[in-house]
Amino acid sequence: DALRVLARARREASGRELQALQEAFGLPADTLPALIAVVRAHVPRLRLSAAARAVLAHLRAAWRLGVVTNGVAEIQARKVAALGLAAHVDCVVYATADGQPGKPDPAPFLDACARLDVAPAQTVFVGDDLRADIAGAAAVGMKTIWIAPPRLRGAGGPDADITVHALDDVPAAARR
Repeated sequence: DALRVLARARREASGRELQALQEAFGLPADTLPALIAVVRAHVPRLRLSAAARAVLAHLRAAWRLGVVTNGVAEIQARKVAALGLAAHVDCVVYATADGQPGKPDPAPFLDACARLDVAPAQTVFVGDDLRADIAGAAAVGMKTIWIAPPRLRGAGGPDADITVHALDDVPAAARR
């Protein structure tokens, strides 16, 4: 039940998921700080899939790779560490670090370009969020590849330069 509430809140009230959980289960107002503390202190147990490792290795042979991630920087850093992602890319940009607004704001995209020493026009950004990833990257002049989420498979990505339906499709799309 809690996961269902959180999933619905993520779609309908992103950024207020814990408040939705609190409301749905009638939790007292003073439980919110404790819920936030649990989320912020969580150490995830994640693993990059073999497919993701293969795609990253294939791309890294010819491209410099960066990650631009939204969310609370400390939480995202724990996810990046758990995945061992830093070993597969050249830079990781935490878009909300130091109080920045995060994607789709131009700053994290431009920061990634600076760290990779590449102009936005020579960059291909891959993401699954049309607003935060695709619109944000396009606004600074990057080419974009949208990985359509399963619920939107078959939908067009009119704002993206290319739409793919699986991570495995990214290398060929990037070459185009």
